[in-house]
Amino acid sequence: MRRYLAIGLLAGLLPRPALAQTSTEDGVRAFLRADYAAAARILSPLAEASAEPDATAQFFMGLLYAAGKGVRMDSMRACALFAASATPSNPFMEQSSAAAGMMQQIGGGPGCSMPLATAPKPTSFTLASDYTVDVRPYELVVHYHGADKTEPIMAIPGSVSLPVRYSPLDVTRPAAARRHFVEQLMWWRNPQGGSTWMLGWVLAEIVDGAYVPVASEREVASSSDTRPPASFDLTDVVRLRVNAQGEAEWQILGGPRPRTEVIPVKAPK
Repeated sequence: MRRYLAIGLLAGLLPRPALAQTSTEDGVRAFLRADYAAAARILSPLAEASAEPDATAQFFMGLLYAAGKGVRMDSMRACALFAASATPSNPFMEQSSAAAGMMQQIGGGPGCSMPLATAPKPTSFTLASDYTVDVRPYELVVHYHGADKTEPIMAIPGSVSLPVRYSPLDVTRPAAARRHFVEQLMWWRNPQGGSTWMLGWVLAEIVDGAYVPVASEREVASSSDTRPPASFDLTDVVRLRVNAQGEAEWQILGGPRPRTEVIPVKAPK
């Protein structure tokens, strides 16, 4: 994998191109000074969480994933990013194409040609003092009194994620408490074929610093548009609430299987 980092380092010796966005340029500079964590933090939203990703950011994120610098090593994602960034808008188009071809030869396989998923926008939620949740492209990190736990965010090739939602509920049963819930929402199509976009939903609770899965549904809404809706009123299809008995519950109002269930109290594993 050192070979992929070498591509980026050699690119820094070339005449500096006029990059389209200052933030992309900042990410490239962080990469070239070996501050890979900062590079990933700057470039990942531009490469992975945008409906119109920046090709230069994609190329450098590919380098980071290929080498496991600043992010977890992921050869499949690196190969897909290299393939996606091999466009004329990227001053490193030739390097992108060469890297994608090289990775295909050493095991990238069909992953290189799969459409990239659009990850949720990075954001942070404060649950309490010294208790926060950071949403990053493809992962959710819970910071709890000095300890960190990371949970991967589901991504299907070609899917488009909506912003992750944080919903605290003040319940009175089975005991008075504030419970912390996060919802992941993603427009997706069946990879085996299909023209309809479906809105998938995943609900989890943050309990004592742990991510505890609660429920999921593959289709709470659908759209036949060419692209999934840029904005969508979720209150008509899925809700979290405190019921008349003081318990936390979820409601699915849309899709083929509307239903309501109380959310039991679960201890983290």
